[in-house]
Amino acid sequence: VARARELCRESVRYLLACQLTERRCEAWGPIQRTSLRHGGWRYTPDSVDGDISVSGWSLIALFAAGVAGIEVEGQAEAVDWGVDFIMRCVNPSVGFRYTPETGGLPSNVQMGIGALTCVLFGSTAPCLKKALDDLDHHLCAGTQVGHGENSPLYYWYYATRTNYLRGGYIWEAWRTVTIEQLDRYLFFSNQGA
Repeated sequence: VARARELCRESVRYLLACQLTERRCEAWGPIQRTSLRHGGWRYTPDSVDGDISVSGWSLIALFAAGVAGIEVEGQAEAVDWGVDFIMRCVNPSVGFRYTPETGGLPSNVQMGIGALTCVLFGSTAPCLKKALDDLDHHLCAGTQVGHGENSPLYYWYYATRTNYLRGGYIWEAWRTVTIEQLDRYLFFSNQGA
C-alpha cells in the first residue's frame, strides 16, 4: 500500500508539472495566468495549449487522489486552475467547447466533461444547466453520441458519473438504458467470437 501511495504521489506531481501554468519548467514553456490556456492540460507535457478532454481526465485523477488522501504541494491550486480552464471553454450560448478558442457546437462528450467537472468541484456556473439538459436529452445509445465526434465510451463515462452523482429519477433512467445497451453490446460482440 505504501508503494502504491508513493506512485500516486509521483503521478500527481507529474500532472502538476505538465499543467499549463507559470510553474512549468523552461524546457516545456511556462504559461502565464493571463493566457486563455492557463490551467489546462494536453496530450504531451510540452504542449502549448490545453483541451477540455485531457484537462477533464487530469482533474478527475487529481480528484481521485484527493479522495484517497494523496496531497502534494500545489495540488489544490492546480485543481482550481484546471476548473477555471474548463470554465473558459464555455461559450454561454452553446455550452462547453473543446478549447477556449474553439467555435461551433460542442459535442455531447464535451458537455459531459463540463457537467462532471461542475458537479465534482461544486461549480454552479450557468453553463451547468445547459450541460445537464444536454445529458438529459442524449441517453446512452451504445454506438454513437447525439452530436459531435463518435466517442461513445467517453460519453458513457462522463454521463454515467454525472448522472450517478445527480441521483434520483435521472440516475435510474440513465442506468436502465445503459444496462440494456451494454447487454446488447456484449451479446452482439460475443456472436462473432
